[in-house]
Amino acid sequence: MLNKLAAVPFGILVLLSVGLTLALVSGAVQFLWNEEPWVLPPLLAAGLLSALRLWGRGTSRGAQALPSIHPGIDFAAIPVAGGIGFLVAVEYVVMFWIGVPSFRPLVVTVVVLGLVLAGLLIGLRKRDRSGSSARTY
Repeated sequence: MLNKLAAVPFGILVLLSVGLTLALVSGAVQFLWNEEPWVLPPLLAAGLLSALRLWGRGTSRGAQALPSIHPGIDFAAIPVAGGIGFLVAVEYVVMFWIGVPSFRPLVVTVVVLGLVLAGLLIGLRKRDRSGSSARTY
């Protein structure tokens, strides 16, 4: 039962993260365009120069080995299944519900979509298990 509930926090967290990121980015660009239009060209130029520098970095070194870089956090190693994942999902929902009241329609939409996604994942998992157990060779 607890394994089936693992899809619920995962679906809610993914959709909440994506939805809020899109809302924040679009809101920030719209604000800057309306209030401070002079800020956008330098930001876009800096982003373009950074992208070109990173792109050129890989081609200019040729066959030289890159220095050893720490791979960063392995998110696959962070457990999100069961009660802990559900608690994290609830904390995110409560945090944005109380902290940013203007995001409440977005939070409700993302929670509903997360529950639908969780239901689909649980249904696909049940179908896969029932189909594999029916096969006998």
